[in-house]
Amino acid sequence: LLPSLQWSRSTAAVSYKVEVATDYSFTNITYQNSTATDTTQIATGLSLSTHYFWRVTAQNSKGSATSPIYRFV
Repeated sequence: LLPSLQWSRSTAAVSYKVEVATDYSFTNITYQNSTATDTTQIATGLSLSTHYFWRVTAQNSKGSATSPIYRFV
């Protein structure tokens, strides 16, 4: 399973942190990239027939803002 995760660009973002987890609280993160600079990310290492949750955090020198949580199978 290699999902393509896409989101809208934040004009103030320098980079993005992309997280994929098997639980809504993100205690079991299965994929993470803390230095993404594009608004599309291919998540690797995921299993078929598994529910996943994902979110993106826009980051810059003044702070960060996290997206809502999305879900896919």
